[in-house]
Amino acid sequence: MNNTIGSTISKPLSYYLEKFRSTNGKKFNGIYQFSHKEYITVDCYSNKLMYVDDTEYCMKLSLDVELDKLTFIEYTSKRTSFLGKCNRKVYKNISMYLNEDYHFQQTTIEDVLFSTEELKELYHWYE
Repeated sequence: MNNTIGSTISKPLSYYLEKFRSTNGKKFNGIYQFSHKEYITVDCYSNKLMYVDDTEYCMKLSLDVELDKLTFIEYTSKRTSFLGKCNRKVYKNISMYLNEDYHFQQTTIEDVLFSTEELKELYHWYE
């Protein structure tokens, strides 16, 4: 896979939260499914919440609670196996972003794709 780490991501967390809200909280076996290629999984064993849109141009959002990181992945070309090109942005120590002061400090350093409130809502979906 040819990826560019820390590159520009076009969909902020608010885009994914809108998808989450559209499920109306209905899930089956820990999966909120929109279609066979678009779904949200909540796995309490691996401590992960993941949104996957596996259509022509794949997008993924992964919240790993145990590793305390949030990952955005967007493919920039039609994906075929591991040959697709993608942009990836990873936020480590994501729980620190729940602190308003820390979040503000990070926004002066890097492009932060979410607000503190949006991050709290994402944690709510994990629970």
